[in-house]
Amino acid sequence: MRKEVVNSLILGPNCTLGIRISSHPFCISLAKQCNIPITTTSVNRKGEFPKSNTNDISESFGNSIDLIIDDGELSGPASSIYKYQSGSLNKLR
Repeated sequence: MRKEVVNSLILGPNCTLGIRISSHPFCISLAKQCNIPITTTSVNRKGEFPKSNTNDISESFGNSIDLIIDDGELSGPASSIYKYQSGSLNKLR
């Protein structure tokens, strides 16, 4: 992985990187308009079911979130998840 492309704080063990690609129309539009990477988390903590509305998300994550954009109740397919490691990209979901 090229240095200074990804902050080391978000890398996993052995310099792995999780990449989430959303199918949500707002996320796709936002990503197309940005010229910088967007760092985010899923809307659930590890081992929990995903949250689908801003009240549940706020309750679960508290003050650790800088911004929530409310686009209504989330529905539809989950994001595609990829793992980048040692120059290889593998689809996990």
